Amino acid sequence: MKKKILFITNTFPSNDRPNAGLFNYRAINGLKKKNYISVLHLRSWKPFRKFFEISRVEDVTIYILSLPILPTNNELIWALQLFFYKRLSWFLIKSRMHEFSIIHSVGASFSGIVGSYFSRKTNLRHIAQCIGSDVNINLMKNYNHIGIKGWERNVNCFTCNSDALKQNINYLYPNHSTKVIYRGVNLNEFQTNTDKTFDNCLNFLFIGGLSNRSETGYGRNYKGGETLLNAWKIFIENSNNPSKNKLYFGGPEVTKETLNESISKYDLNFLNIEIIGELSKQKVIDYMSKAHVVIIPSFMEGFPNVAFEAMASSCAIIASNVGGIPEIIKNNLNGILIEPGNVMSLSQAINSFANNYYQSIEMGQLNRKLIEEKYSSEKFVEKYTKLYEQSC
Repeated sequence: MKKKILFITNTFPSNDRPNAGLFNYRAINGLKKKNYISVLHLRSWKPFRKFFEISRVEDVTIYILSLPILPTNNELIWALQLFFYKRLSWFLIKSRMHEFSIIHSVGASFSGIVGSYFSRKTNLRHIAQCIGSDVNINLMKNYNHIGIKGWERNVNCFTCNSDALKQNINYLYPNHSTKVIYRGVNLNEFQTNTDKTFDNCLNFLFIGGLSNRSETGYGRNYKGGETLLNAWKIFIENSNNPSKNKLYFGGPEVTKETLNESISKYDLNFLNIEIIGELSKQKVIDYMSKAHVVIIPSFMEGFPNVAFEAMASSCAIIASNVGGIPEIIKNNLNGILIEPGNVMSLSQAINSFANNYYQSIEMGQLNRKLIEEKYSSEKFVEKYTKLYEQSC
């Protein structure tokens, strides 16, 4: 029997941000095949946004709550805002809660806390999906603060997208049920493009962006974009044939201005860098299809979706040896692992692929095989559906 799921997230595509939260959009498209899914999209209020509205994406109902919440580095103020946010959210949604049998929240440090409050009010089972920075940064600092402390009592099961993230949850909440469920990828969307195997020019791709995450201590370099730009500069300057290699550089807040902050005095054309900005769902697929190597030089990760998408697209991977990445990427087998922030190691890894074109092809083919065997989106749906049907 299909379960009726309230899927709570603070990141989801919207009219003004159509490229936000695409991994959640893909998740519900899979989950709705075996379950009844409604989405509760939690947002911060801005002028001209309604406090509460309902929309539909295909056959999924989207409840959108927009409530005042201000960005702040003050942990106490943030926790107090969350304390009131979850109560106002309950006031606006409580008349509809009888429609659901399970709460599935995504993002432990915000949506998960709201989900726990709803669970306490309704006695519905609550599955809290942990995704990375929600645990590694926010909960690690704030788990004992007002508005957050005790939220775990209304979580029946923590699901984590890597074993490394599971270990952090076990450290914070040692008496709770935890499971690892990798997000997986839709193999029909992300496919092998055999044409790129005949192109004797390497395309490198980065879509992590340059968002300023000041709370992490890394600023715009949280996803390693600035590290990559400096490594790429070194690589191009020392390359015998730089024009044969190209870097597609994209993601949130990627503009010519933000790039110039990191590589001032250099011509982007000389460096063979093409700015591609924040990508739509289809554009991600398009750029993956022509990339040979995808670069993920992050300082922190749970497990990045882009890695699975790259593997499904038969790309080799250069990635930081952090979080859940080494659980999937084995050094010199299906990718190259580097230490985060190490400019020279990253430059050398890029050069290694540039000097051995067929290495990227072989690793990419292996990655596609691994995805097909272990990490498809169908397995993600099967595991969550099974979890919905059983007691944690």
